[in-house]
Order: sequence, then structure tokens, then C-alpha cells
Amino acid sequence: MREIASPFSLAVCYAPYSSSGFPAHIVSNPLIEKSKIQQLIQSSQFEQACSLCSQATEQQPADAELWFLLGAIEGQLSRFDRAEVACRRALMLAPQHGGLHYNLAVTLIRQSKPDEAITSFLQAIKLHPKMTEAYCDLGNTYLSLGRLADAENQFDQALRLQPNNPTVNLGRARLKQAQGQPQQAIDAFQAILASAPGFFDASNELAGLLIDGYHFEPAKLVLQSGLEHHPRSADLRYKLGLAFSEQGETDNALIHYQAAHGLAPERDDITAACASTLSLRGDTQASNELLLKLLQANTRDPSALVTLGYLAPKLGRDAEITRLLEAHVDRDGFSDKAKSKLGFALCKLHDRAKNYDLAFARARSANQLHSQTFDPDIFAHSCERNQQFFCNTPHDPTDHGCASEKPVFVVGMPRSGTSLVEQILATHSQITGAGELKDIGLIVNQITKLSDSPDAYPQGLKTLMPDQITTLAQNYLGTLDHIATDSRYVTDKTPGNFLQLGLICHLFPNAHIIHIRRDPLDTCLSCYFHDFGGNHPYAYDLTSLGQYYRQYQLVMAGWRDLLDLKLLEIRYEDIVDDLEGKARELVTFLGLEWEPQLLNYHETQRTVSTASADQVRQPIYRGAIGRARHYEQHLAPLIEALAAK
Repeated sequence: MREIASPFSLAVCYAPYSSSGFPAHIVSNPLIEKSKIQQLIQSSQFEQACSLCSQATEQQPADAELWFLLGAIEGQLSRFDRAEVACRRALMLAPQHGGLHYNLAVTLIRQSKPDEAITSFLQAIKLHPKMTEAYCDLGNTYLSLGRLADAENQFDQALRLQPNNPTVNLGRARLKQAQGQPQQAIDAFQAILASAPGFFDASNELAGLLIDGYHFEPAKLVLQSGLEHHPRSADLRYKLGLAFSEQGETDNALIHYQAAHGLAPERDDITAACASTLSLRGDTQASNELLLKLLQANTRDPSALVTLGYLAPKLGRDAEITRLLEAHVDRDGFSDKAKSKLGFALCKLHDRAKNYDLAFARARSANQLHSQTFDPDIFAHSCERNQQFFCNTPHDPTDHGCASEKPVFVVGMPRSGTSLVEQILATHSQITGAGELKDIGLIVNQITKLSDSPDAYPQGLKTLMPDQITTLAQNYLGTLDHIATDSRYVTDKTPGNFLQLGLICHLFPNAHIIHIRRDPLDTCLSCYFHDFGGNHPYAYDLTSLGQYYRQYQLVMAGWRDLLDLKLLEIRYEDIVDDLEGKARELVTFLGLEWEPQLLNYHETQRTVSTASADQVRQPIYRGAIGRARHYEQHLAPLIEALAAK
């Protein structure tokens, strides 16, 4: 449940509803005690204030104001069960006090009792119709329950009272996000920060939204600005690490993760992020030290549990970690997203232990928790439209794009062996591996924005001037130059770029393209067992996976027949059977001299940020070939979809 803004702020809850709000006959007059309690509150000495206030309530149990104060102080100390008791005692004495109903509602929210909290918020509003914070927090409560229309109504009421209140506008921004309007939410968050630059919640949530939308540079600017106002915020520092991590800048990510860990060493999610990043950098010892701390503490944080699951083999504690994850995978209070991630981690653990039925059961449950749907007809139409445009639109390579040979695109289905091929190539002295870049997808978005065509992409490409197309290509090359200035080639191993080979040929007519193929059943099973985080909606259903794979085959056949590509196709299984032969074929394709160290690709020290990071640091192995045979009894829908005509 989303926490409501500024719960138990004494400046909000206490000051407007001081002793003047209580009927005189229920307020005793221990002026000295109350004055002392208020002094302690003002100096943030809440434990001392709580002790003194508790003594005062024992001496004056009929004083509603003392119980009111005690509830607010307990709330500041995050002892919400005690705060609830104090609020209820006060309400027995002063049932018409709106501030008490509001405070009680906040205690209930903090104890995950939203239905009871709604009743208290409504009573507070009934008694004090101009209590803006009650409308706002009630709206946030409805929002957390998915009652969007009710939330909107409460935010509207709050805005009528205080149209420029940043906390109210924060609720409206959250509502836009919940309504599936990310750009409107971004605009709303940015408007809040324009008027209230130091507003923590707006900075924190806007950055998260930008990261989710792959807008990493704007997210970093928001976070850096937020850290100027909140330099000791572990949340902002953690998200800054995440932004760098998503861009593959692992060293910078680790700097910020470790800074966040120093600020909040008790947070298991941050500890897990440090451990995972250290593992990606190949620092297994430091990673394992952090993982052991999480394991010994019997962590219950879902992200920490997932990290333990994926890195269990490095600890050599598979069985122990499997038991830990099994104890929490269906835990009440975990979101479907968290349960799904835990399920995928358990799938891999059971698969390693050769518990194939258990592995598949966990994969199936994890996939079923995703709501994404895949329409094969829409996808097929999009692919056909894309290919027809690029194959029927003549273009002169000298008139646009860039002649550079620097980009090497490694494409194919996800989980087909693209990481292995890139690792082999990146071992060569004249090649740098960039990992999975998102830049081609961003170029597609830019074409859509720049063009005046109602058909957007790809038809909108016709409306662009040659210099605009050249600029798009040069911007991509700028990314490659930033990654490796001196390398002759830089690889972009985003598998899904197979869909954009027409655009790639348009922008980079001299680019080399390496297509990796793998057994369809093995590829699709590996996709089904992998957590793509919602970015591949076809991967959560076996029939959809088969339909997507067949369309992928048609797309590649189309590009092969219709475009003039510098294209090399290699089977993953052939690399496993003949590493040297296929490595030499790759080098020859790129016009480079053979270097023997390519056979020791697993010793290359480079950060690998994909799910195959562990595999590419091992010598060649055959374990992934024919893997689907262990699961054939479960794969009928996939087999049928792959065979369909």
C-alpha cells in the first residue's frame, strides 16, 4: 500500500487542533506538564515526550488532549498500534473532534487497515469539511485500493480548497499514473517541482516513473536535483544507481548503490543491489559477503530474496536459499510482481537441481501473474507493414545515414546466444561489447515525433529531411564513440533489433549484422523461464511464444531476401560444437585478424549486464542444448504453435 504523505506530522495534526478544539469539561489543566511535553515535541525529543505524556495520562485519564498528544507522539515514533489505542481513548472522550478522527485514520493506514481508515477519514471530513489533508489522504487511500474514481473525487475536493497545495497535486499526479497516463503524470510531477523544488515525494516518484519509461538521463537530472535538497536520502541515491545500472554504467551504479547503503545499511533492497552489481563486475567475494548477510538475517525483502535466488549458485547454498524462497513466494502482502519475480528465481533453482516438474510449475505460476496480452495478428501486421515500407522504399546511402562500419548488430530471439557471441567478439582487441543498447528503439520514437505523417513509424521516415536522418545516425554513433573511442567495432546485442533491420540498413548501410539462431523449443523454453519484467508480453504464454517465434522466422527470412545486408547467420549449437571454427568465421566476417585469446572469452574482464552474465564467464558447455527434452510433457501448446501454418 502506498504511504500517505507526511503521516503524523505534528505541524499538521497537532497545531490546528490544539486544546481549543476540545470541550472544556474534558480537558484538565496540567499546564506545566503540557508545556513541557510541547517543548520536547518541538525539539524532536519524542521518547522523552512520550514518557512524560504517558505519566500525565495516568494521572489525568479523562483529559482528551493528553491522549491526543500521546497518539501523535507514538505516531512520530512509528508505534502505530499504540498510537491507535491512544487515539481511540481520546475519541471516547471527544467523539466530535475532527483532528482525532484524522489521526486515527493515519494510524490505521500505517497498519494496513484501509477500510477502517476510510471510515475515519470520512468522519473527520464530516466534522471539518475544510480539512484539506483529510481529502488528500483519503484520495491516496482510494488510490491504493484501485478505486480511481473515488480518489479523483477526493483530490478534486482538496484542490477546491487549496489549488496550489503541492501535496494535493502529488495525489493528482499519482492518479494520472494509475490511470495509465504516464506522460500526463510526468507533466504533473514536473509542475509540482517547478513550484516546490525541494518536494521529496515528487522528485522520488517522478524519477521512478522516468526510469520505468527508459528516460534515464531526465531521471538522473531529477535525482541529482533532489539530492541537492535531500543529500542524505537513501531512496534518491538508490534510484540514481538504478538509472546508471539500466544504462549499463555499472561502475557509476555501484558508487551510488554503495552511498545509499552507507546511508541506510539496514535496507535489504539496497544491500541486494550492491551485491548484484558487484557480481556483474565479477567481484564474487565482495558480492558473496553481502549475500551472506542477507541470508543470515533471514531477509524478507522481496528484491533481496530474488537476488539471493539468482546468485545462489555463487554462494553454493542452493538448497538453503530454495527453502527460504519457497517459504515466502506466496506470502500475503507481497505484490503479484514480487511473487512473480520470486517464482522465476525458484524456477531456475529447481531447474539446476533437476527438479523439472517443480521448475515448470514455478515458471507457469510466475508467468500467470503477468497481465500482459499478446495479439499475434496485430504483431504480424506490424511486421509486414514495416518490411513492406523498407523493402519498397528506394534509398541512396550517399544521401542520408552514415557510412561508418563501427556498429555491429547482434540480433535474434532473446535467449538465443547473443550474449555468448558478443562476449567472444569483445575479447578481440579491436572490438568493444556495448551490451543491449536501447538507442535504436529511441530512434524509432524520435522518428515518430519528428515526422508529420499520420502513419508515424515507419511511413513518417519519408517526411524527414536527409540531414535529420543523418543526425539520428550520428547520435547513435556518438553513443558508440562514448563507449569506445578507439575500437574499430562496437557491438549492440539487443536481440529485438531484428525487427528494425530495415531502419538499421537505412541509417547504417555498411553495418555488419550477425544473426544468432537456436533450437526453437530450447529458445522458447528459456524465454518462458526468464523474467522479462513485462517488456516481452508474448513470453508469458506458451502459445504466444510459439506464435512470436514463427513470426520472427518470417521477419528474418524477409530481410534476408529483400535487403542488401552484410549478414552472417550462426547457430548457437554450432558454436558449442566448434568454438574455434565459428569464432574464426565471426572474425573473418568483420575483416579482422585472428587472435587466439578469443577461445578464452570467459576470462575477458568486462561487465555483462544481461541475464547471461554467469554463462559468458564459463568455458563453453553443452548443458543448454536439448534442454527442452526435460519438459516435453508440459510443452504441447508451444509445440503446436510452432508447427502451425
